[in-house]
Amino acid sequence: MLGISKNQFSTILSNKYNPIKSNIVELAKFLGVSPIKLLEDENEDKKEELQ
Repeated sequence: MLGISKNQFSTILSNKYNPIKSNIVELAKFLGVSPIKLLEDENEDKKEELQ
């Protein structure tokens, strides 16, 4: 009906489920980088370079 398994549905209903975290982790795996690297503010890197 929804196109997801009972386990996926259960996970979504869990209080611990965080879709943004899940998506960031999946994207990081796909790109082969650390999830932290994806979350870093690009402007922070530029500020550090100027100092």
